[in-house]
Amino acid sequence: MEVLGKDNNNLILISIYLPSTGSRDRYEEFKDTIDQLNEIVLKYQDTHYIFIGGDLNEDLGNIDRMNKRKDYLKKFVKETGLKYDNEGKTFVKVNGEECSELDYFLHQLGKIKPTHKQVMNSIMNNTSDHHPIKMKILYGISNDADCKNLTKDCTNRAFKWDKVDIDLYVAITNEQSDSILNMPLETLEQATSVLEQVHGFLNDAAATCASNKPRYNANLN
Repeated sequence: MEVLGKDNNNLILISIYLPSTGSRDRYEEFKDTIDQLNEIVLKYQDTHYIFIGGDLNEDLGNIDRMNKRKDYLKKFVKETGLKYDNEGKTFVKVNGEECSELDYFLHQLGKIKPTHKQVMNSIMNNTSDHHPIKMKILYGISNDADCKNLTKDCTNRAFKWDKVDIDLYVAITNEQSDSILNMPLETLEQATSVLEQVHGFLNDAAATCASNKPRYNANLN
């Protein structure tokens, strides 16, 4: 995607997914994808800033495990002058173990100074086996007042359940769930609405119970 910036400082944004090691003809497909990416970079690097983000399916920070896929990728990065950060593991095994850093931002940003890549490993609603990554750049904006909303972090952090008042959480969710059980589920729109409401009251209940308040004493009689 091309973004038109101020003073003709334009930007090419590319979202990338490189073939995994388990795909058929994986090395040739991997090479072909990088070759296509190389053509794009060579075409635009003299006239645009370049920003590439995505799953590279190789850990560029693990120098102990080299293979021809990673070697080909690293040669592409070096020859095109792309920069990147190693900031932490982003891929998570089924058992919850963080095992490798596969997700990156590759960039040629000239005078633009990006922040370091951030691995967002505490996102409560993330159901992927990859942690999201984030990087901030200020681009085409001259008034600092216009940047305030860009620096606001709107993600929902994971709750520390050992700090949550579980009895209060159960009481709140039980009360809310009674109304949910009576809602119709005959159409996709109705099901979507129910899921959104369930997500909302579970999140609100956890936030309430994780705050620094006296613990709730449930009536167990």
